[in-house]
Amino acid sequence: MKIGNAAPSNPRWLEEPFLHLRLRDGATQQTGQASTLLGTKLPAGASGIPEGLYGEWDWDGETLTVCNDRYGIYPLYWYQHGDDFGLSPSIPKLVELGAPRDWDEDALAVLMRFEACLGEDTPFKAIRALPPGATLTWHAGQVAVTSVPLPIPEPFGGTRDEAIEYFIELFRAAIRRRPPPEAGFGMPLSAGRDSRHILLELLEAGWRPSYCASAHFYPPRPDYDPALAAQLTALAGIEHVALEQPRSQLSVLTRHYRLTNYCTMIPSFFLWVVSDYLHGRTETVYDGLGGDVLSAGAFLTQERLALYEASRFSELADLDLDPESEGTLKSRLAPALYRRLSRERAQAHFVRHLERHSGAPDPVSRFFFHNRTRRSIALQPCRIFGRFQTVHCPYLDHALFDHLSSLPARMLVDHALHTDAIHRAFPRYAGVPFNGKSDPPKHDDAHYWRLLCEVAGGVLSHPRSRVFRKSTMLPRLALYAVDRERRRGIEWIGLRVAYLLGLEALTNAS
Repeated sequence: MKIGNAAPSNPRWLEEPFLHLRLRDGATQQTGQASTLLGTKLPAGASGIPEGLYGEWDWDGETLTVCNDRYGIYPLYWYQHGDDFGLSPSIPKLVELGAPRDWDEDALAVLMRFEACLGEDTPFKAIRALPPGATLTWHAGQVAVTSVPLPIPEPFGGTRDEAIEYFIELFRAAIRRRPPPEAGFGMPLSAGRDSRHILLELLEAGWRPSYCASAHFYPPRPDYDPALAAQLTALAGIEHVALEQPRSQLSVLTRHYRLTNYCTMIPSFFLWVVSDYLHGRTETVYDGLGGDVLSAGAFLTQERLALYEASRFSELADLDLDPESEGTLKSRLAPALYRRLSRERAQAHFVRHLERHSGAPDPVSRFFFHNRTRRSIALQPCRIFGRFQTVHCPYLDHALFDHLSSLPARMLVDHALHTDAIHRAFPRYAGVPFNGKSDPPKHDDAHYWRLLCEVAGGVLSHPRSRVFRKSTMLPRLALYAVDRERRRGIEWIGLRVAYLLGLEALTNAS
């Protein structure tokens, strides 16, 4: 079944939870929620640590205590400025409360090229994310933060077959620890491995979703998700819904950046339309967060691994900081901004974070999980799916995560382990292919033209903006208007226009 997308709901940030403490003449003034639990917190397993992705705080009138999940995945941000302290899952809310608005130029230099924040960075120097396994306390104006980072595991010593069998067993147990509601539920389903494995294990446990929802994509991404998901659901006997994207890609980007706190430039067009459709129809959703990195080595290559093992971090950073677009970035950003967000600054900051994961069984995947997954991709289930009562991310089950994190890179570098695990566990579905990176791009000039008009309108409506080099930006947009082939490059510019104009407006907001 193919349907259009529902209209977006009201802006989420208007009702974001927060806590604001002010120390005045020895007394503390408090506004916002004194205590709250955000996300999905599950009972502790063998690790003795609560499962799930969550953040929580409690203010007893004298001392504030803040805690989060073992990975630091659920987004909680804080600032301390003089005698003011703010805490919220929303950076726009913290800016509204009075957080200083100076940009973190190290963070933004990386974000322009890597499209994600690193560590505890945010676009604002004064606002920090909570680290993994954190406890933050505030008392009488003093902040203390402790963290229990995940240790580097010992490499798995078994065979590849044993690793796959253990993966199947642990994933099955992870799903059974995360049952759906009795009233029925809908299931997001892409053409990838992560959501498919979740669906098949739910069926194996006897938990059948009422329907599965997929989404078409904006060009130039190949549009294979609905067709492949439909093949799988037909075989399983489940209703399938294919959702269309809104006409305005720029409006979706603007909404995305605001809700994900300007901490990522990686949009999720899939989750937005699926989230809008599922909202009001189900209370529980499942998300495959982390599956691609942990079980398939999504970013693991022989080249990256060799550079990591040789401690050639500068070369590795240069490889990951999108060198092909550097010239375009230099010519599009305002000269003063480009100098402040220089490639040299980005590389130095990137190297510091690469070094933290040296010595792991798979240092490449560990780095990408703790940075790109944790600080960017995780914002999709935690924020875009944040409207749902329960969000399950079974690949981050503690026992399963510990096993997958221990697998040596040599077991993952061919990217086939997760495919083999699914086919071994569910041979009946092995004939349904997965999405392929070799599929040709899907071009639609009418869409590119519409996006070009939106981007040009955004640039022209901000004549005093200091983020773009208009002497090159406007001629480039004019060239796109007359050259159909070059017009296909509008998405790269559109991503950055929406991001930078939004961040600039947030910074300048009264």
